[in-house]
Amino acid sequence: MVPTPVGIDMAKDTFQAELVLPNARKCKEFTNTQSGFLEFTKWCHSFGATKLLVCMEATGRYGDALVTFMFALAHDVRVANGRRIRRFADALGLLNKTDKADAHAIAEYALHHGAQIPKWKPLSAARQELRDLRCLINGLQKTLNEYGNRQHLDIQSAVVREHIDQLIEFVEGQLETAKERASQVIDEDEQLKTDKAILMKQIGVKEAVSTVLLTRVDFRSFKSARQVARYLGLTPKREQSGTSIHRNGRISKEGPPKLRMHSWLFRIYFKEVARSSL
Repeated sequence: MVPTPVGIDMAKDTFQAELVLPNARKCKEFTNTQSGFLEFTKWCHSFGATKLLVCMEATGRYGDALVTFMFALAHDVRVANGRRIRRFADALGLLNKTDKADAHAIAEYALHHGAQIPKWKPLSAARQELRDLRCLINGLQKTLNEYGNRQHLDIQSAVVREHIDQLIEFVEGQLETAKERASQVIDEDEQLKTDKAILMKQIGVKEAVSTVLLTRVDFRSFKSARQVARYLGLTPKREQSGTSIHRNGRISKEGPPKLRMHSWLFRIYFKEVARSSL
């Protein structure tokens, strides 16, 4: 059975879905809850769409529960690169930026390019916990930076200064505990432990960077290092026109921005090594 494409635009509390039927498009908004997921599947079934190709953008974690729910029902789930969908929409002249318009663009992309999008699969329990810990570590680090900066303000109240110092001490303790747990999760999982050992052998990769990469990248799903670099958006775009232009352009920047930020540190490191060797 050929699955029926459905484009989904996620938000925090709701999601907009557009179902691509042979002779029509059906669009409806649902709540981002378990009851909303059930209502969504019943709505699709009412049009005879019992096997779905569910497509959404990889723009955050609001859609995690929905893709997990649909995967459990044996639907074909695809999470697409948001930059590619936006370019596809621009090419079709779909310039509006609303939930309904985005759902329509995603549905069209699924219809024409759905088979080319890698199939989504759930994370292992260890990788899921590692990702949650990484989010916690990021939040704690931001809080620590914010209140660390406040220590340098000319705060006259001794009570306020004491509260800030106590808060910083507490956050530092929580941050250390979260980092220790992240290391423990990696050490207890043979696959993550092996992948980390390989990453740590690479120049420019430290403990924090390796944890970030292990959280977001399933290296075993790629066949080569070039595929990983392309996923991260670090490969250059080729530029060629006639005989006058034949060069590598800027990096594509198609991958997750936060991952690319960490991966970019490798290149900075390489540049510093090259300069020091002159």
